[in-house]
Amino acid sequence: MFSIVIPTYNRAKLLETTLDSILQQTYSDWECIVVDDGSTDGTLEMLERFCTTHPSFRFLERPENKLDGASTCRNIGLEHAKGAYIIFFDSDDILPPTALQKRMNYIQNNPDFDFWVFQTVRFKNTIAAADRIWNDLSKPNHADLHDFLGINPVWHTSGPVWRKNFLAQHSLSFTEGVQSWQDWEFHIRVLLQTPNYLKIEDVSAAAYQRFHDSESINKQANKSITENRLSLFFTLIKAFKTAGKFDKSIQQSFLKLFYFVFSRQKENIALRAVWLEMEKHFTDIAKIDLLYWKYYLLFSRANASIESRVFLFLVKLKPYFEKRIRVTDFSHRTWYRINLK
Repeated sequence: MFSIVIPTYNRAKLLETTLDSILQQTYSDWECIVVDDGSTDGTLEMLERFCTTHPSFRFLERPENKLDGASTCRNIGLEHAKGAYIIFFDSDDILPPTALQKRMNYIQNNPDFDFWVFQTVRFKNTIAAADRIWNDLSKPNHADLHDFLGINPVWHTSGPVWRKNFLAQHSLSFTEGVQSWQDWEFHIRVLLQTPNYLKIEDVSAAAYQRFHDSESINKQANKSITENRLSLFFTLIKAFKTAGKFDKSIQQSFLKLFYFVFSRQKENIALRAVWLEMEKHFTDIAKIDLLYWKYYLLFSRANASIESRVFLFLVKLKPYFEKRIRVTDFSHRTWYRINLK
């Protein structure tokens, strides 16, 4: 049985469309657990009606004493899941009618894996407007960890089908209390376990992700979300060190991550303090590189300093330091660059 876990918050109208798409599956052995995060828009009333009519659906409410957020809701759903296979789904996405059947066919034909990764297709407003595939699944698995660290997430939250026993064996759950990139961080921690998994490019087994331009833009500029992301980076650094995998290449990837997030946040964040904390972990990166990128970032963020001689000097040095570590180069990203047709 599949257990489909959906966190939701104030998406009553979109959620009903999502649940309808699951209800129409040609494969019948599934349950769907919806965990509400404190909605005030009629979501609970809609869920009560829906679950009364369709017993394969259950809904739970996040207890008030637990942190809010999608991560907490996903963990609650996972705790209550009865199926052997877990799918984490979003409350505004769509599952085509034959998706579960096709996924089960692949699982039965390739049973000896910890999880199976399927495609996700992006759409705006309607399925007919679907235009992009999430990412390239044809690369070898050993490339996936570096891709995730390079902000090139190989799969979407709805992509994997997880063997529940695998998640339990490694105590894998979502980090709670964060607003952004929690699925990204979860997938990196999964890959640190060196799992055995299969990626399937077949678009006919894909889930469809509803894309919201405005939400993506707002997340880039939100100070609290930036602070959440920085916190996740330190959590991951600890996980890499514990796994004995925090080598020079990984440290350089984290340097790029810190730079990427800082360079997009214009509000006042304690850059110096966070950077100093970060530097303590980067023992395999030359001090001159860390010093250069810190001051380049500080000057480029300070509008009054753009025309200063110091900043102009740093700009001239940039090609040299970029050759040493390509801190600002994300040209390898294939995320959302693949046309559906």
